[in-house]
Amino acid sequence: MKDILEFVNPEDFPSTARAQAPQGGTVTYHDSCRACHGQGIRREPRAVIRKLAGKRYVELPESEWCCGGAGAFAFTQPEISGQVLDRKLRNIASVQAQTVVVGATSCLIQINAGLRAAYPSAEAVHYSVFLDRMTGGSPVKK
Repeated sequence: MKDILEFVNPEDFPSTARAQAPQGGTVTYHDSCRACHGQGIRREPRAVIRKLAGKRYVELPESEWCCGGAGAFAFTQPEISGQVLDRKLRNIASVQAQTVVVGATSCLIQINAGLRAAYPSAEAVHYSVFLDRMTGGSPVKK
């Protein structure tokens, strides 16, 4: 199985993409356990996010640490899941991120639940949504 993170190349985006992108606060990236530990995907998403977010991108401390979502883990082990999420939220707060880009649905749900409660001005967005927002929905060059 391949992930969208493996197919997107920063060179596929025109140099004007960042200029057309909506302005906003700090952007960071959370590595899902599946992508970074299972598939070895680390560099690719950061390269694209850096190209599109520019100076607004900041590396998330402990970005490869689990957020506590882990599929059904958040539902079967809510106490442990909550403790893991609290650590992730502290790291997000430490970089004052307004947007946390994620590649996994369980991470998206988990991190957004925590952000709504602790930092309502911030949001987690899926990688594909971030790409769409930052490029204005414009197609990538072939």
